[in-house]
Amino acid sequence: MNEKKPQTGTKSPADEKQKKQGSQVRRLIENDTFVLVISLIGAVLVWLSVAYNTDEKVSATVHNVPISFDASASLLERLSLYPVMIENATVDVEINGNRAVIGNVTKEELLVSGKLGNVTGPGTYEITFETSDRLGRDFEIKNTSPEALTVRFDHRTDKTLPVELVLDGVVIPEGYILDAEYITPEEITISGPETEVSEITTCRLSLALAGPLTESFTAEQEPQLYNADGEEITSPYLSMSADAVTFTLPVLKKKTVPVTIDFINVPDGFDVNTLWYEISPHEIEIAGPESTIGSVTEVHLGYINLSAFVPEIPLSYYIKLPSGYISVDNTQEAVVTFDSDDYETRFYDVSEIKLINQPDEYNVTVSTKMIYDVQITGPAEDLDELSASDLVAEIDMREVDVRLGQSTVPVSIIVTSNNTCWASGSTSNAVVTVRSKEASN
Repeated sequence: MNEKKPQTGTKSPADEKQKKQGSQVRRLIENDTFVLVISLIGAVLVWLSVAYNTDEKVSATVHNVPISFDASASLLERLSLYPVMIENATVDVEINGNRAVIGNVTKEELLVSGKLGNVTGPGTYEITFETSDRLGRDFEIKNTSPEALTVRFDHRTDKTLPVELVLDGVVIPEGYILDAEYITPEEITISGPETEVSEITTCRLSLALAGPLTESFTAEQEPQLYNADGEEITSPYLSMSADAVTFTLPVLKKKTVPVTIDFINVPDGFDVNTLWYEISPHEIEIAGPESTIGSVTEVHLGYINLSAFVPEIPLSYYIKLPSGYISVDNTQEAVVTFDSDDYETRFYDVSEIKLINQPDEYNVTVSTKMIYDVQITGPAEDLDELSASDLVAEIDMREVDVRLGQSTVPVSIIVTSNNTCWASGSTSNAVVTVRSKEASN
């Protein structure tokens, strides 16, 4: 068997790849920058290996470690005290120990507690610290910077005051009125050290305007605090239940309008203009928004039921105004008085009883023959000329709940001879009998 021999001078692909890689490595080794980087990395690794595998002690500083006063909270609670400060105070803590241990210590892992043994009441004290590692690791706490801190302690208290509004230069022109201001919130609670809070006597808003004010004005303002001498109190240790207060100055336009009354249950043909009465006050000055007050032409008291009206008794009415309106002189009641000297009441027996608007499907008959003691009110001179024959008792079947059989129904008393007298007092009634027309046949 003949063996094949490789041809002289011919290279395989693997040989070519190996040669190329070797050439790249030689170029890296010959590159000064590459050699420098590799040397530095090696040196750092060697240093780290030595540093973290040695017992040599090193020092480090942990910055901005917050001071806690909770370690002696029972003392502060017993004395009802708290440290007066805007934000938590901090110190720098120097520690010493194995580099591998202290290299990763953070400020959150250290506990710096204020020593409060010398705190006996409100005042300012020099406070030193006690520092420990929350994780209990093996390193030494050498010192803190600063070594002590001046801290003020006081009682925390609250005070609630009404918000006052002081106006300067606010001019209300003729024909307008400034109603009571609206303030939201109406009270402010101030919290903070008792020393400052106890001096506060006033919570105030101030407003200065140039020129007349003819419409309502709304603004928002930060309230200011003052002592009894009128001096403003400012302190970073005070807080308020509201940072801003909204207030409105309601400016209303004035107008004088008549006070009116109307009548109900007026008999047909009766002239209400013949009634002699007086309303007191007969007109009233009101104030309301300028945009709507032009449409208000009267203050209407309500209605007088003429059928139940007795002239001798004055009628009192509460004056109701639209929402947002006020009575300028705070008039809240009007009285309607009739000239009782000109009116009399007499009683008549009425025999003329009439049915109107009878239903088609029923036969209705009046069982009552006489309605006694019908009360008629009117001017004395007109009553002198009035007789029972001038009165008619009218039954309108459209206003009756029609039922078969006998039932009592109301009647209307009509004065036929004049339009100045009317039936007053209690309602008169009559008895009617209702039968079906089919049954009657």
